[in-house]
Amino acid sequence: MGLLEGVKVIDFTTYIAGSSCSRILADWKADVIKIEPLRGELFRIWGRTLGAPIEPDENPMFEVGNANKKGIALNVKSEEGLHILHELISNADVFVSNYRIQALENLHLTYEELHGKYPGLVYAFLNGYGADGGLSRHPGFDVISFWARGGILGYLGEPNASPVSSLPAGGDMITGSYLAGGILAALYGRRRTGLGEKVETSLYNGAIWSAGLHCALGNDLEDLKKSRAKPDSPLENSYCSADGVWFVLSVADFEAWPVLCRAIGLEELSGDERFATYEAILHNSEVLTSVLDRVFGGMDAEAIHERLRGAGIEYAPVFSAHEVNADGQAFDNDYLRYVTMPNGNTVPLPTPPCNFAREGRLAWERAPHVGRDTESVLRGLGYGGDEIQNLCERGVISCGTDGPA
Repeated sequence: MGLLEGVKVIDFTTYIAGSSCSRILADWKADVIKIEPLRGELFRIWGRTLGAPIEPDENPMFEVGNANKKGIALNVKSEEGLHILHELISNADVFVSNYRIQALENLHLTYEELHGKYPGLVYAFLNGYGADGGLSRHPGFDVISFWARGGILGYLGEPNASPVSSLPAGGDMITGSYLAGGILAALYGRRRTGLGEKVETSLYNGAIWSAGLHCALGNDLEDLKKSRAKPDSPLENSYCSADGVWFVLSVADFEAWPVLCRAIGLEELSGDERFATYEAILHNSEVLTSVLDRVFGGMDAEAIHERLRGAGIEYAPVFSAHEVNADGQAFDNDYLRYVTMPNGNTVPLPTPPCNFAREGRLAWERAPHVGRDTESVLRGLGYGGDEIQNLCERGVISCGTDGPA
């Protein structure tokens, strides 16, 4: 028995923020039906931006946001297509969308209109900047709404340098997870009231919450960017080994400072008055960073690993994506899973966060081709074969897989 078995979700989303939200619900066994245009949504071909395959038999980026869903292709701009969508919504518990407000208004799919018809429906909405304010109708994208305006790129990187590159769709995935949590809260509240709820967030909201500790610092600091040569704390900083491997040190407890000194053969440092207290270390941050740069720069990565691990000092190498994809720790916990594509290629793909003891390992059904489940979903609504064929011939629906994967 799946955790969300019996919960019906209509996924009227595009790209990854909204889709990642409903993907989480689908993994937890909600019945998620993804609605796409007849030729499929644009995210099916977005992977080419990063050089990823976008073929019908291998499309890993689309797979991440859309595994475990049913998929139908529907022309919602037609009267009959919109009628079919309403039939689906009338039987659903949740409606998820990240289309622009204008598009939802044009289709009469706003919260106010749907709540009036289906008062028990949980309406989940995600956009770039929120439902109110001057930017509410502006398009929002991960890199601009989350990373740039959200202040995160303003914190990362060296002072007076150009902004660093953002993590592709990282803000989308984070914010989609937040929305999934809000949906579950609304479903729980409906058990008490019998009424649905409008759950909304935005990429900008997701960034502000994710960077909340920085926001809590207020406006006292003109610039939160810190050079690694003069960090807030040299004990919470990045260093490079002699063989070019970067790692991040994290000595949050001052009592571990003498332990670190012994581990790297510099016992005298712990007695140095410049570093005798935590406050002194912070005051002399640039000096100690220079010392640690020299010490770690004289050891290879394996020696650093042996010394720090042996002393119980917390640190981690700075992994590339390739190294994450080869990390046994990720596979041992089912954070990554090998998925075999129809063309025979096996690729490591991430699973949604949260594992459940009694549920065990969650299933992975491949993301649907365009229109894969159109016929079966319509038959579930009572449509006959001749009706479905007629709708297909007139461009109301598509039951084929002619579009990109």
